[in-house]
Amino acid sequence: MADEIKYEYKTVQTVRGTDGLVISRMQKDGWELVEQAQSTLRSTLNCRRPKKPQPWLLIGTVAAVLVTLTIVIGAASALSDGGEKRDESDKSTTVASEKPSATPTPTATESAALR
Repeated sequence: MADEIKYEYKTVQTVRGTDGLVISRMQKDGWELVEQAQSTLRSTLNCRRPKKPQPWLLIGTVAAVLVTLTIVIGAASALSDGGEKRDESDKSTTVASEKPSATPTPTATESAALR
């Protein structure tokens, strides 16, 4: 079963009389004529060619690289959780330093009243 050749099929309709031209063009592209049916004005050509094998080695390699990359990114994000706690402590120190000073600054109405 593994050595069985799989084909892809294509049906082409041509104007009667141009069959030879279409058949030769299809054969250049690797198609093989299986059946030819003629009617009054049209001819129907059934062709086939072997399917190209899937590049399973390439597909498997790409999948393995993606899985490895996902694991590395997940491990890196799990190990870098300590950095977020430091950011929170930095925020609390900046909030403490932004407390208003003990000497009040005069507002616009107070400065106008002093003049």
